Amino acid sequence: MADLFESLRLGGTVSLKNRIVMAPMTRTRTSEGDVPNMLMATYYGQRSTAGLIVAEATDVAPSSKGYALTPGIHTEDQKRDWRLVTDEVHRKKGTIFLQLWHVGRMAHPSLMPDGEDGGKGRVGSFCPRRARQVGIHARGYTQAASNGGSIGLGRDLLAGLR
Repeated sequence: MADLFESLRLGGTVSLKNRIVMAPMTRTRTSEGDVPNMLMATYYGQRSTAGLIVAEATDVAPSSKGYALTPGIHTEDQKRDWRLVTDEVHRKKGTIFLQLWHVGRMAHPSLMPDGEDGGKGRVGSFCPRRARQVGIHARGYTQAASNGGSIGLGRDLLAGLR
């Protein structure tokens, strides 16, 4: 039987110092503009002894938002301040991945850019009306993954996938 405190090689590319994984949990603690902050850096840094931290759900685009005060990874300010978080976790020898998300039909118009609502017939929902919008969302995920990789979120995994 494996020991919880033994190291582990995840997917053949990421070395974890133990088998403890911190699951994502939405903290709703961002600063104005859905920007990560020092409170978040402290929070994740305090948990860096876990083998892997999976950070909270993070919006890939302005239209992917499902809750107030959740972080994004689609603006320069957001990327810059996620770096505060990754630097703190890495300073303490931790490993952190980012959970990318788009809430789809659950998105509320009050959280959308310009109050958009594509949920035709559903109050407070969002649903892409055209197949081309699926591509827009896919590009959002691709860009968000690139943004995260550029600031050290899941860098080992991203390097292994190249």
